[in-house]
Amino acid sequence: MALLKCTRCSTKFYGSVCPSCNGSGVATTDTKAIAGTIGCLAFVGIIAVLAFLVFRSMSSSPSAASRPRDDAELFISQHGPPDKQESTDHDVPRPPIPTRFLVYEAEHVRVLYIPDAKVGEPPPYKWKLVGFQDDRDNRVLQPAEAVERLKGRRRQ
Repeated sequence: MALLKCTRCSTKFYGSVCPSCNGSGVATTDTKAIAGTIGCLAFVGIIAVLAFLVFRSMSSSPSAASRPRDDAELFISQHGPPDKQESTDHDVPRPPIPTRFLVYEAEHVRVLYIPDAKVGEPPPYKWKLVGFQDDRDNRVLQPAEAVERLKGRRRQ
C-alpha cells in the first residue's frame, strides 16, 4: 500500500481516506527512495561500462601473458626453446653485469644477453640481445649467419 498525502491538510497516511479530515489523498514521492534507486542504477551502469571496456580491451589485443616481455622471450618465441640456458644473474657474488646465454646445440649458436637495467640492480631482468657466438669455438657470429643457422627452427 502506498503512502498518500491528503490534498486538504497535507497529512501523510496509508489507506483511502485521511484520518484527520476525511479528505482524499494523492500518492507522495519518497525522495530518499528515489535518490537511492537512481544511485543504484547509476552505480550498476558505471560497473557495466567499465566491464565492457575491460572485456573489449582484453579481446582486441593479445594478452600480456602472450606478448614477449624482453628480447630473450621474443627470440624464444621466434626460434623455439633453446637446448640449454645459462645465466650468471644468481651467481654469488653476482657480477656487476650478469649475462644470459641461450644455446642451440644442433645449430652451434649461442645467443648472448645482458640485462636492460642499471649496473648492480637485482633480478628479475628484462634481457637485451647483445650478439651471437659459435658454441664450438666462441667465434662471434654475424646476425645474418646466426639467423641462417637457426632457420630450421624458425616459427611462423
